[in-house]
Amino acid sequence: MKKNKTAKAVGVKHGDANVIKQAVEEVARLIEEGIRYAVKEEHSPPNASGVLRSVNLITEVRHKLSEEHGWTSKNSRGASISISPEKEKALIIRSGNKYTGNPNASADQVSTNNRKISKTARAIHDGQSELALTGGTELQILLYRCDKDEMRIEISTINELDGETIKSLSNRECYTIDLGGRITKNERSTIGEQEPIVEEIEVKRKI
Repeated sequence: MKKNKTAKAVGVKHGDANVIKQAVEEVARLIEEGIRYAVKEEHSPPNASGVLRSVNLITEVRHKLSEEHGWTSKNSRGASISISPEKEKALIIRSGNKYTGNPNASADQVSTNNRKISKTARAIHDGQSELALTGGTELQILLYRCDKDEMRIEISTINELDGETIKSLSNRECYTIDLGGRITKNERSTIGEQEPIVEEIEVKRKI
């Protein structure tokens, strides 16, 4: 019997950030296990873990989005783009900076590790893409950052660009994946009522 590829997508919008989060959650542990097996200290290049993580994460997430939710993978001018079936969303995947996955970071602090995106992604953002997208296609970015035994990710909308440099993101959804496979949503912490600050002023008597 032929497997129904869209069975898991019932009740979930193809462009919803949840399907992207789910894809990362399902592959992250296996990718990290593979890296630990493949990378050998003193023998592998210094950037081996980062290269393997990038290649495998982009490949596996896009494969899952395609197989289970009908997304299309495009490699335009060397940029790896995924496009949702109705073309309302386009996704790029990049390694993030130290603020990745931290909901308390400001929208202009979070960025790719080198703050750049591709010219193709810039074109999508501007509505002038060669990928036959409409000007209404929303450009999303999946940022990931691996620290010790966890991976922090966030799925955001690219809100503002300066050339190919990300200036700000919006609609940020932040998560932490422990490499046992569990995912936790990181919520923005609220500032409670604070005690009033009393400034002590030294009063000198007039003599």
